[in-house]
Amino acid sequence: GGIVIGSTGDCTLNGQDTCWLYWKATDNSGNSDSGLLKSFDIDYVGPTLTQITAVPSPTSDTTPNYTFNSTEAGAITYGGDCSSATTSAVVGDNTITFDALSQGTHSNCTITVTDAIGNPSSPLSVNSFTIDATAPTVVNVSSDKANGSYTVGEVIDIDVTFSEAVTSTGNVTVTLETGTTDRACVFTVSGAVTGTCNYTVQVGDTSTDLTVASISGTIKDAALNTMTSFVPTTNLATNKAIVIDTVAPTVTAFSINGTSCSGSPCTATITTNAAINIVWLA
Repeated sequence: GGIVIGSTGDCTLNGQDTCWLYWKATDNSGNSDSGLLKSFDIDYVGPTLTQITAVPSPTSDTTPNYTFNSTEAGAITYGGDCSSATTSAVVGDNTITFDALSQGTHSNCTITVTDAIGNPSSPLSVNSFTIDATAPTVVNVSSDKANGSYTVGEVIDIDVTFSEAVTSTGNVTVTLETGTTDRACVFTVSGAVTGTCNYTVQVGDTSTDLTVASISGTIKDAALNTMTSFVPTTNLATNKAIVIDTVAPTVTAFSINGTSCSGSPCTATITTNAAINIVWLA
């Protein structure tokens, strides 16, 4: 648009634009001339910001990256919980690294870019994200099996509870204290706080109070923190009183008092390695 000196008019602009100022002279005979006096740029529109790559959530990274696009270069200011050493934006995509953030959810972070002549963008709201840098743990091992004594062939469920929802890569192995040979059972878990495997009592197994000897596997939470401590806070033996006994009782000694008890009650002495029920056969 243009304005002629000596007349009135508007220089109509639409966003960023250039205005040209002309002069025009006319003498008494009607002769005239004109020319460009000055041009000047007018910009009253701030940059436009758009999100390109959100902060992953949840994440174990306390200094996550974030990418946004700006239609103009300018100075960056931050709002909410977030800040960064990056203080200037270029035209196009900009990847910034936030300063260290605390664990928890951050939902109030904003970014504003102000162009060279002072026009600010509308604040860009960063996506809400959660920082979790704590590895999961095993908090409890229990069973739905009733307290009591069990022998060969019994199936006993072993229930493992984690501190948060976890996912395993492959099997999780639970090894039980069962005497000379420790038995194991396995399970997989995907986005859950519990996992269960079944232990089947085998010949030779023995335990006065069944408990877990070890848990192993590759386990991560949703933020990809890897489990490093597999020691249960509360183990199976604390929660339950399950006895494993697969050894049949034997008579280690037998004697009848006296040499003959024909026609009269006899007194017998029997010694065993366990409590037994005695059935007399004539």
